[in-house]
Amino acid sequence: MNVTVLVFYYLTYEGGVDLDAIADPLDLKATISQIDNFGQTPAQLLNKPHPRRFPANSDPRALLPPPPAATPLRIKAISAGAGAGDGIVCVGLRDTQLTTISTRRSVTLHR
Repeated sequence: MNVTVLVFYYLTYEGGVDLDAIADPLDLKATISQIDNFGQTPAQLLNKPHPRRFPANSDPRALLPPPPAATPLRIKAISAGAGAGDGIVCVGLRDTQLTTISTRRSVTLHR
């Protein structure tokens, strides 16, 4: 049994309203305006069914490709700054370069 569930406003569907049957000019103009502004839903988007969903308890990371091999990074030292209360608020790693941003907004590149 095929059950169709319409999820958009009825005016957006092809044939959802008979414009010739609207007698009131103001209603006709409003309906045309709404169709013009929001467009029409295509009669059919896909020619084949949607793929099955994964079970709720599955790990979505399984869809991702495996991460690249880790590259060791050697860092001599990371200093949080000379002044009291100056700490690292952000750490970024790209390839073999580590970037830190301190609470004083100083950016340091570590190679």
